Amino acid sequence: MSDLSLPGLVAEVEHGAELTGHPTCILVKDPCSRSYTDGSLAEALCSLENRFPGTTIGVASHLPEALAEFAENYRQPGTRIAQIELNAVNHRVACPAAARLAAGGWEVWAMQPLAYGFLARPDFAPTPGTDWRAGLPAEAQRAMRAAARSFVRGVASAREPGHLLEEGAIPPAAWAIAFCLSVPSVTRTVIGPKNAAQLEDALLALDLVSDPDVAERMRAWATGAPSDGVGAQR
Repeated sequence: MSDLSLPGLVAEVEHGAELTGHPTCILVKDPCSRSYTDGSLAEALCSLENRFPGTTIGVASHLPEALAEFAENYRQPGTRIAQIELNAVNHRVACPAAARLAAGGWEVWAMQPLAYGFLARPDFAPTPGTDWRAGLPAEAQRAMRAAARSFVRGVASAREPGHLLEEGAIPPAAWAIAFCLSVPSVTRTVIGPKNAAQLEDALLALDLVSDPDVAERMRAWATGAPSDGVGAQR
């Protein structure tokens, strides 16, 4: 249950501050869908901005369209953060939503859970020899595998025959993070590596999008826009 009351929000922030110090950003995570339209999310953001002056306030949401519409109706001075999931499953919805958010002055942070899901190299923590993915419900595993296959097929359109990015040469997780980095409206890509190999994939993603041609091909695939031959600079 989302507790958007000021006492509930402040209690969470102050508890976190005991571990990390005073926050520079506060994101309300996954508020319930009705809060985007009934005024409670707007009230929560306003309360946080008044309670923590100088701190950037935002929303982390798995409902990018709802958040984009909310941002267009909730126009207040100052920068806000929209952290959204952006991956092979939802990019046809999330990319336009990200563009709308950015146009409204929101800073867009992209999460790429596929990079640490079924696209990732095996993760044997916390129990050695037991991959955490095996513990997911069967339905969730099927959805993640289908998304992974879809993403890998889509990435093939961003490669060029004879290019250094040969089939299998780049781990799929690196492509997944590069996918987020190539979307023009994304300000920051949030990574969550669980081991050194996954961190290496994230660093490799930076190498991928440093190639203007590859970045442009990824951008065109992500947004559905025709490639204009000008590489994205991120």
